[in-house]
Amino acid sequence: MTSLRICSISVILTQRNTATGEPTMLRLAIGGVTALKTGLWEARLGKKELGYFNNVSVTEAHHAIVVISGAHFDQITRTLTVQPSDCRLIATGATESVIFVSTMLGDQERIGQVRQIVDDVKIGKADLPESAEKFIANCARFGLSPTLVTATQLLLSATFSEHQFELVEGKQRKWTSAPNFIALTIQNRNRELLVSVKGDPDRMSYKTIKPKVSRRPYCEFHFKSPDQLDEVIDIVRMSIRY
Repeated sequence: MTSLRICSISVILTQRNTATGEPTMLRLAIGGVTALKTGLWEARLGKKELGYFNNVSVTEAHHAIVVISGAHFDQITRTLTVQPSDCRLIATGATESVIFVSTMLGDQERIGQVRQIVDDVKIGKADLPESAEKFIANCARFGLSPTLVTATQLLLSATFSEHQFELVEGKQRKWTSAPNFIALTIQNRNRELLVSVKGDPDRMSYKTIKPKVSRRPYCEFHFKSPDQLDEVIDIVRMSIRY
């Protein structure tokens, strides 16, 4: 097995033709990858590196988007390993941010939904104010996992892209928005966030979060996994409109 390092992608030759010595199968090991949620990853790659991926109906978007099938992600080394034949580049981006989405390549309906999935996450759509950046730094300092810190940053980015507010630091690692529609408390013992928003839990139906009444009109729930991100963004939007 031979490995040739090119930027943040390692080209791993796994098989060679015994007669000619030419490579017959290779894999790509993409380093420095961040898991945003299940089946959704982000990496920073140059335009030349996108040439490793087959393209189909490529359009321009805020981020490059690669649909992949059969990927393996190593959380410890933050490495995403794929075969080039299992990848499709469906959008090029204005930045070096590349979004990898796991799905079956033959599922055209699913591929058509990828852009909407990425748009819903709204990565990088809004510049975070200093107060939000300070909050994110505190999340990392108090021991929240890198993936949860990233998911929290995506939550704030999505929210700031639609609504202007400030985060005000209070006591016991609690930060409250001004105007007040969300409060985020860093729970360093459990390494998660306690989120308080406006709304009636009896009128909510979620799979990954379980809002409970705190002090009306507020309810609260725990944000502890990137898998919850979509529903957390949704409930925060509801709180803004409450």
